[in-house]
Amino acid sequence: VARLLSRENIIVTHCEVPTASFDLKNRVMRLPLWKDFGKVVYDMLIAHEVGHALFDDFPLIEEYLKNKNISGIPAVLNIIDDIRIERRIQDKYPSLPKIFLAAYRVLVEKDIFGIKDTDISKMEFIDRLNIHAKIGKIIDVPLNDEELDFFNRCYASKTTQDVIDLFEEFNKFEKNEENQENQESDSEENSEENQSSNEQADSAGDSEENGYDNFDEN
Repeated sequence: VARLLSRENIIVTHCEVPTASFDLKNRVMRLPLWKDFGKVVYDMLIAHEVGHALFDDFPLIEEYLKNKNISGIPAVLNIIDDIRIERRIQDKYPSLPKIFLAAYRVLVEKDIFGIKDTDISKMEFIDRLNIHAKIGKIIDVPLNDEELDFFNRCYASKTTQDVIDLFEEFNKFEKNEENQENQESDSEENSEENQSSNEQADSAGDSEENGYDNFDEN
């Protein structure tokens, strides 16, 4: 099935791995030995990895990571790419949306995402982005307007270059957020230091006043 969908003589292996993956360079699909998940989940995993086989530009990714001196594919880049390739593979094969939805319902029931009894609203944006993309039709995943806009652009992306551009945008946003938090933290620390200095000065002033009062009394 994987070779038929990908229209390529890719290698498919079943092994002890935590999840499915596709080796873009060596054209190898690895599927996990999950028990009691059912055929629909495996069909979805195969379709997902075929999406990578069909729509990922490996030479472009390899060159980008090399130029950025990045080892391995960053999780954020992979999440953004997953959103794109899942949309594209389902567009290509009209029977797949039902399979994806049914498979993700099983994965939610199995708590494969580890979100049972978790307040999703307090999760990091990148985690909520990933969950919204995969199971947003099954459970409510809160996103603010800015976050939803970013998801929509990930969903609408067509090429690997689009994914790279969105990854760069995400990194800049995260860096700006971090800088702003650091500035706020520094501002709070300075405010506390100033308050402490003022309290010490007031305390010293009180001591001097008490000393003069005592001197006058003698």
